[in-house]
Amino acid sequence: MRVLLAPMPAALRLQLRRLLRDVPGVDVVGQMLSSSSLPEAVGTSGAQCLLLDAGQLTLALLQDALKHAAISQCLLLHTGTYTAIPGLPVDRKLTLLQRPVTLDDEAAQGGFAKGLRQQLGAQAEVLPQRQAPRPSEPPATRGFDVLAIGSSTGGPQALQLLFAGLAGAGLPLAFPIVVTQHMTAGFVGALAQSLQDNSGIPSHEAADGLVLQPGHAYLAAGGRHLRLETQGLQLVCRLDDGPPENYCKPAVDVMLRSLAQKVSLRTLVVILTGMGQDGLLGCRQLHAGGSTILAQDQASSVVWGMPGAVAQAGICHAVLAPEQIALRVRESAGA
Repeated sequence: MRVLLAPMPAALRLQLRRLLRDVPGVDVVGQMLSSSSLPEAVGTSGAQCLLLDAGQLTLALLQDALKHAAISQCLLLHTGTYTAIPGLPVDRKLTLLQRPVTLDDEAAQGGFAKGLRQQLGAQAEVLPQRQAPRPSEPPATRGFDVLAIGSSTGGPQALQLLFAGLAGAGLPLAFPIVVTQHMTAGFVGALAQSLQDNSGIPSHEAADGLVLQPGHAYLAAGGRHLRLETQGLQLVCRLDDGPPENYCKPAVDVMLRSLAQKVSLRTLVVILTGMGQDGLLGCRQLHAGGSTILAQDQASSVVWGMPGAVAQAGICHAVLAPEQIALRVRESAGA
């Protein structure tokens, strides 16, 4: 069964991939980033089943999938709080399956995992070793959940190089990107648009309450700190009008500290060119929690203050030029 994942929270999608990655007869062939991409996603992946979640259900998408000739099954997961989903169509292709509120502790031989395999018509056994994904498809698993970037003087140019490298492989990014670039109000929107135009990665000036989506980048608003908080399985942007830190607003440390408080979240941090030491304390916290830290090298930096502070603190896993950092991020994403 070739399974396509509908738009859903990144953490849930990651756990579903984990539970299905070694199941004989089941091939997770892709993920949709928006409801409007169904025809293209089915056409390029050859999907037979659409896996949806009631917590982020779009009835229009479900109806379109039920009408699609190539889709033989729509499997809708729910947490049991939905006694009735308004407007849910009655269709032989549609199956509902109750799932736990969180799948973090769900084992491959757990009750939900077995039920999921049964609904997909898969064998009950799980392969002892993971099968390698086909080169033409995105990696089935990731080594991190969110990419966090801090930058200052010379940062816009370094970000352009980094984003171009991330997009250069031609595969969709399976993780969201959050960026704190030291910048005053009125200029962040233009930077986000420039990054999007040059790389193709959808980039936005962060707004309060904005939900992070994989493959998208979110830049701290000018003159406001960016914090990340969780709502259920989703990561949400919060704008903070608190005092400057490290003489900066927005400050990289504020963003990184909010991510360090999410103990189950795997963060990969990149510190790019910039003056001062903003980001060092946040990197220390994340490094202590097992996160990977990458820094821009001195030769390619306009100012080697921020990345140099992290590198000299002995908490960096690599010190590289932006193009090499992009390659390292890509490799880590498929780890």
